[in-house]
Amino acid sequence: MVNSHRNRQLVREFVRSIDPNLMVQFGEDEFYVMIDQNIINATFNSDPLGDRLYKEFVETNFDVSIDPFLSGLLHECGHIFTYSEERDHERDVLYYMLQCNFDIARFKEYTMMYFAIPSEYNATAWGVNYYLTNKEYCDNFIKEINNEA
Repeated sequence: MVNSHRNRQLVREFVRSIDPNLMVQFGEDEFYVMIDQNIINATFNSDPLGDRLYKEFVETNFDVSIDPFLSGLLHECGHIFTYSEERDHERDVLYYMLQCNFDIARFKEYTMMYFAIPSEYNATAWGVNYYLTNKEYCDNFIKEINNEA
């Protein structure tokens, strides 16, 4: 996936079609969200292992296959639409506990536990629901992004 001006514009238009108050910025290596500012950070640089594990989590838990870039983008939007202060605090505590007990030999297991943290799971569920409700639109968007390559 190419980090071109055209692709950045397509992503911004796609996210604004979900909610015109959302903004997108682009970074080098990860998706994340700044909820208080309605800013989603997206990246065109893939993480093959992370993408594979997240795709597996979505397929196992939601019985659907979604392009990892699209899924990551929708997941971050989902954080904004499912945010609650209580869940955010719970996420921080659970993430800290995972970090304290992290064992690289069990990387996949820890990654799956992270994806299952309620606020992470809810964001993914929102993204999956958006995808299924707008499947043709989402599929056309990702085809257009990939055709830029």
